Amino acid sequence: MEEQTDLNEALNNTISQRRAHIDKNQMAKLKDKFRNFHTSFQSIYKVFLKKGIIPEDPYKDDFKLSEVTTPDKDPFMESERIEKMSIRLSQYDTILEFLTHYYQFSTDFLNLKRLKKIGELLIYFQWTKMTPNSTNPHTRTMADFIQSIKGGGDSLSNSILTDGCNQLSKLTTEIVGLLKEITTFSKQLYKQDIRERILFKIHVDGPNSQEKMGKAFVQIKRTFPQEMPDTPFFPELVHELTAEEFSPQSSQLKQALIESLQVKETKAKTREDVSYKSLLLETVRIFSGASIHLEKAITKLNENQTFLDQRRQTFGDRFRRWLMNMVKKQGEKHIYMVEFFDEKTSTTRTVRIDYDSFAANAVKRARNLGVLSSKASSTYMRLEGSSEEKVYEFVTTVVEDLQKMITTLPALDTYFKSEVPREMRGRIHGIKLEVSAIKNVLIRANQKRHEYVAKKEEITQLKKLGVDTSVT
Repeated sequence: MEEQTDLNEALNNTISQRRAHIDKNQMAKLKDKFRNFHTSFQSIYKVFLKKGIIPEDPYKDDFKLSEVTTPDKDPFMESERIEKMSIRLSQYDTILEFLTHYYQFSTDFLNLKRLKKIGELLIYFQWTKMTPNSTNPHTRTMADFIQSIKGGGDSLSNSILTDGCNQLSKLTTEIVGLLKEITTFSKQLYKQDIRERILFKIHVDGPNSQEKMGKAFVQIKRTFPQEMPDTPFFPELVHELTAEEFSPQSSQLKQALIESLQVKETKAKTREDVSYKSLLLETVRIFSGASIHLEKAITKLNENQTFLDQRRQTFGDRFRRWLMNMVKKQGEKHIYMVEFFDEKTSTTRTVRIDYDSFAANAVKRARNLGVLSSKASSTYMRLEGSSEEKVYEFVTTVVEDLQKMITTLPALDTYFKSEVPREMRGRIHGIKLEVSAIKNVLIRANQKRHEYVAKKEEITQLKKLGVDTSVT
């Protein structure tokens, strides 16, 4: 009897410690994962709306929630799929917003019933198997939508969709792992509730045995509706409970349960230097603002270059190009001798520019910067997981690239305008606005970078003075 009392006390203490651990660590992780999950879903949803794949749901504001649920799962006819998916995607977005902003992420609130609903919401779309051949009609339709956009040649939208799907697949796997751990513990809380609210009210005589377990099960089931009226009755968990309390192996089962619930100790955190990586990540996000302007500037210059080519071609040029196409040889590269004005020295210098290579690199840089607008993109998350030094190297590289581009772009702009007759210059597209916008992005990014450098230098000086700048 004394042994059982000690085991019961040990179990209570272990469950209490485990509860604190789950609430502090796993619940915080779960909420953060769902926030990222919602962000990734929204990136795909917004592309669908922008591309006109689905219309806005006119009844979105009428959809009210008091609990997490799932959108309608009923099948739909092919003729209805746009309308149905518009409504269900809108509801899915609203439910995720409700979950991340208004739900309590704690062991007290997330009981087995709510955890099941969250799990069902998570797999409403099969993000880990997003294919047009999916047996899930919603997943199949979603995959069709994605494929239709990817076939359109919009590289930025394609990148957003690819990153979004990859992140949702990864996050689904991570969330499933967290839900499994939390659900396992929630089952123990369910059994502990029965111990505290029902078990002391039942009376089963005799030594521990299978027969005693059976009698206890019947009495618990009979008492359950009165003592726990708002809680579902789970027979398999009650059978586990009766085995732990009334079977011949009761002590061994309870001891094993205590060991399985114990929180493994982790090494105390060492003191670490203050990190200002968040400043660098803010700079990274600022860079994304240059993407659209850089790509637009190159589009205009490409049109100018094409116009210039057409103006210069003689009959012999056209014949030579036709002949090269016939023998499948690559055409001549566009090499221009462009004048640059150095403001520091007030001198002009002429530079040989391979325009094709410059334009291709600029477009590539623009698209790489574009995906940084989403914290859920694989590029941003990779930087977020990198060391402070690596992020600083990335920021410095981008700053240097953009500085070269805002020097080269105006020089090319001037070159194209000067190479056509004055009366034809109205047909050349100017890029003054785009260059100005890129400069503004670069100024803001450099301000953040200088702020980072200043703070790091301040820390260095304090260390020299013997001041402890580390944090625990």
